[in-house]
Amino acid sequence: MRTPRYRAIAQDLYESVRGAWGLPEAVAFADLCVAQEVLEMRGAGIGLLGRFEADFRPSVLAQVRRWLEANRLDNWAAVDSCAAAVVSPLLARFPVLVPRIARWSASPNLWVRRMSVVPLVPFARHGEYLDQAYATVLALRGDREDLMHKACGWLLREAGKRDSGRLERFLLEQGRVLPRTTVRYAIERFPAAKRKGLLAATK
Repeated sequence: MRTPRYRAIAQDLYESVRGAWGLPEAVAFADLCVAQEVLEMRGAGIGLLGRFEADFRPSVLAQVRRWLEANRLDNWAAVDSCAAAVVSPLLARFPVLVPRIARWSASPNLWVRRMSVVPLVPFARHGEYLDQAYATVLALRGDREDLMHKACGWLLREAGKRDSGRLERFLLEQGRVLPRTTVRYAIERFPAAKRKGLLAATK
């Protein structure tokens, strides 16, 4: 099933329960869905939960971590979908949670670590939480997983859209300790000559 289709299903589900369900019911339904093997079922549950954004409470973050640690969200697509639909909106409502999610970068679980990065992407795109974005990338510089290298590069690239000078300075200072994939992703928006120079300077 293509993504637009199961998103439409999540919307239909939401319309059928709106007014009757609150956050506890939405979390319970999502919990049932993420226990399924079928990716689309997980996506529909997470998508429905995201539509209860106005009712979110900080406790939702703990529930997300339980799903991640139980490997119920066990691929990059499921993690990134949950980041966009649930965790980023949660951080927008409760900024106090940003330092808490930063500590997830130290988890031995790959999916928990990825969730320490991806929810920051939309904020970095708008120039928010940039200190946290750069600190998280540095904290993950020794990560051995390619999925993390790409996620960190993605976060840096989005941060650079708001402040390209800061990104360039960061890469010149820290680029040698970052994975090459992270650097390559981070510099995608720079002109070709600058990309070439930064790749040489961070070798």
